This record gives sequence, structure tokens and C-alpha cells, in this order.
Amino acid sequence: MLSGETRSCETRTLRSIFDRSISEDLKIIEAGCGLGGWVSYFRRKGYDIIGIEYDQREIQKTLSYDKDLPVYYGHVNHLEYPDDAFDIYISLSVIEHFHECPQKALLETKRILKNNGLAFITVSYLSLFRGMITQPLRNLYFF
Repeated sequence: MLSGETRSCETRTLRSIFDRSISEDLKIIEAGCGLGGWVSYFRRKGYDIIGIEYDQREIQKTLSYDKDLPVYYGHVNHLEYPDDAFDIYISLSVIEHFHECPQKALLETKRILKNNGLAFITVSYLSLFRGMITQPLRNLYFF
């Protein structure tokens, strides 16, 4: 599972953007890292990255494949890191799940990101299919 996630990073459009923007000397956090594909990808390249995930089951799955991967429990709205702790913040298809208030996650991003840091945030498009099928199934899964 994790190896497939990591391999898929090689072919994603974001990889070329990351390769142009991120260097090994920067401290990176991926907030909402899921199975940790990007965390694994960057670690294999020698980067200083940690992943934060809210779903304990995802963390357990990830650590069962690689117990040394720095993936920790946490919530993107309340990250337990000091101000200005990271050079790079990555959050892919996470904040759209906070329908009531994505601003909390964005303010937390700003707090832990250094002044000249970069934030890479993507938001998934909520199509009719996602709204009627995928989201309800996801909600049921987390219920």
C-alpha cells in the first residue's frame, strides 16, 4: 500500500512543482498525510519531512509498512508545533473537509510556517459524483 502510494508520487503533476520549489535543506510538514506517500517519497530523497494525520487507522497502516516513517497523530486545526517551525507546508485535499470553517486550518498553516515559507494546498473539486457518492461513503466510513 505505502509503496504504491510512494511510487504514484513519481507520476503526479505536483512532483515537478515540488522538485522546482523544495530543496533538501528545508523543513517540511505534510498536514493530512493519509498513508504517507509524499512523506515516504521525500524521505527517500533525503528531505527533512514529517507527516501529520488525524486518522489513527491510516497511521497504523503506514507504520506497519515502515515503522521508521515520521508520521504522527495530529489535527490540521491544532498543530503542536511552535510558530515559524517549517519552511514548507503541504496539505493535499484536506481543508475542503472542514465545511464549517477551513479558516482554522489556514490560520494554523500561517502560524507554523516561516515568514518566507511556501504552502502547497490543494482543494478537491466537489463534483456531483463526489457530493452524492464519494462524500457520503467517506462520512459513513469515518462514522
